[in-house]
Amino acid sequence: MIDHGTNRKSLGKPSLPAAFRSAARTHAGAARDTNQDAFISRNDLGLWAVADGMGGHASGEVASRMLTEGMEAIGADSDLGRLGAQVQAKIQETHDAMTRRVSDDGALNAMGSTIVVLLGGQSKIECIWAGDSRIYRHRDGCMTRLTRDHSLVQQMIDSGALDEETAKNHPQRNVITRAVGAQSSLALDSRSDSLASGDKYLLCTDGLYNMLSDDELSTLISAGPINEAADLLMATALARGAGDNVTLILVEVVNGEKAQRNES
Repeated sequence: MIDHGTNRKSLGKPSLPAAFRSAARTHAGAARDTNQDAFISRNDLGLWAVADGMGGHASGEVASRMLTEGMEAIGADSDLGRLGAQVQAKIQETHDAMTRRVSDDGALNAMGSTIVVLLGGQSKIECIWAGDSRIYRHRDGCMTRLTRDHSLVQQMIDSGALDEETAKNHPQRNVITRAVGAQSSLALDSRSDSLASGDKYLLCTDGLYNMLSDDELSTLISAGPINEAADLLMATALARGAGDNVTLILVEVVNGEKAQRNES
């Protein structure tokens, strides 16, 4: 778990991204003894990430922390594309380290982790992900999911074999089709989006969104300042008996300007 505070933007470095505030929370959940989630919250870089580890014994916890700790070495860059390239290179490096570790350790059957990363620039954000951890955007009272799950049930939804409501309780809803370290090769998805002052972004593991509907997430995010909203989100998930680890980061754009719609 890595958190560099709520707002440490350096006013002496104009190359850093527009100002952001963030609030991060993580908990083992109501039924787990260990927490295999990890996060990194770097307002100074405009970089936030959530990872949900998997694997026997402690390997899931190790995997998620390998990802977040690896991102500590990433340096500030005013160009969102270059920053995204740094992040993807670091994820690839961690993926390679995980696969070597499994190959070298005969007692280790598998290790891996989902990853979802939000990068903030002057007028745009970028999302990078593998697995079923998510990023949502909350704007003008509307909740929009910016990531698409790499999961078996999402494939079934896309094929028309399953609807969104049924998917929530499907017995294979936790089966993911991509993760860092889990396959021989790494496949990441990414997308960019405009940002505006007042936008809020939610990064979270499935331990949160499986406990709350999108409408409930939106209502609680709107309930007050982001620290209070983060507390409410966590408290609600735990009150409903969260059976998995729960991790979330709320990021608010403080002084971003309306994005130019013609940006690529």
